[in-house]
Amino acid sequence: MKESITIKMLSEALRKFALQGDVTTKDTQLMIYTDDNVHCVPSYKLLYGYKPSRNIPFSDVYDGNKEIFSFVERSALSLLGNSLNDSVSEFIAKLMGGLAKKHSVNPSDVEVMIWTRDINASVLSFNVYITTYENSKKSKTDKGKITLKEFLND
Repeated sequence: MKESITIKMLSEALRKFALQGDVTTKDTQLMIYTDDNVHCVPSYKLLYGYKPSRNIPFSDVYDGNKEIFSFVERSALSLLGNSLNDSVSEFIAKLMGGLAKKHSVNPSDVEVMIWTRDINASVLSFNVYITTYENSKKSKTDKGKITLKEFLND
């Protein structure tokens, strides 16, 4: 259920941002990252054509999505405890920390891009990017696509 809720929310967000940017969903991406190496508090960035547009709060990703969830999904979301934003932030912070540990880097060196080639944004892809430093030179490595299940279980 966690996967279907996440896919619905992110798909709707990509469609909404595509409309706002007057582009297709194929030209709209979301980036999850953190600047916080201790608590891994996630931040979100909207991209158009793989170019950063602006930072966005999670509420902009979730906003307007309440009606797309079934009663069972809404009940599951309400079981998360505190506010949805806080619960999702804590959950994603754990994911970012897990990815950082897996790749032996700081959490601030991890970015996850969410994108689609599907005009309806019903099929999403997740790529993990790791920033590394060698002799003070910064480079970003695409660690490749991961499935939502891998992302959620990392």
